[in-house]
Amino acid sequence: MLSRATDGTLKVWDLRNAQKPVKVFDDLPASYGETTVAYSPNGSKFFTGCDGEDDGKSFSSTGSLHVFDSQTLERVAKISSSEQNVVCATWHQRLNQLFVGSGTNDRKLGSRGKVSLLYDTNLSAVDRGAMLAIGKNPRSKNADDFYRRVCDDPDLAPFFEHASMEKLVRMQNEFFCAALGGPIEYSGPDLAHAHHGRGIGRIQFGRFVEHLLGTLQSRGISDQDAKDIIQSINTYEEEITSDASEDG
Repeated sequence: MLSRATDGTLKVWDLRNAQKPVKVFDDLPASYGETTVAYSPNGSKFFTGCDGEDDGKSFSSTGSLHVFDSQTLERVAKISSSEQNVVCATWHQRLNQLFVGSGTNDRKLGSRGKVSLLYDTNLSAVDRGAMLAIGKNPRSKNADDFYRRVCDDPDLAPFFEHASMEKLVRMQNEFFCAALGGPIEYSGPDLAHAHHGRGIGRIQFGRFVEHLLGTLQSRGISDQDAKDIIQSINTYEEEITSDASEDG
């Protein structure tokens, strides 16, 4: 077990003998009780954030992320940040990429914060996460491939004839994120109410899902991730098609 404290310590414990820590690292200043300490997904490493040194007037160094070997209990990496405090970090299990939250509370300029994404070109997933976006142009806000496909489909276009695309895209993004367990909450109406009386049947729902799958594949999403997304969306089929006839 690991524990972290604002006295600058990180302690490693064996629960079979909890009277005394197995190892104490006492050179890791932390101003925030929320400072992360956690294991890597496979348990071979553990990591924590650290503040820069403060002489009472200004920080003489920036914060950093420290990584330790779980077997030898030795520090194996120190990754410097451009900010004075590294507070939060999470090691994504499937992507093998580190998301790190850091910030600076400048006495003159005020506070600022940022999130950094750390990855290894050899060990991280090469077709997902940060690696998927590298070298690609940002997508235009006015060009959504998914809804272009949907609105070009004669079987689906009538359902979106008078819809506000801006609101529709925003609601759909929220819905997809919430359905997949993301941090954004869906703020729209419940699906049964929103689609009641629209006559959406299983055929139309199936076409909608086909276009979603085509969009995901065209953007380079891996087969497994696309499968996970489609499976999650399919769980809402009954709510959306509940008032339609069996033949659509």
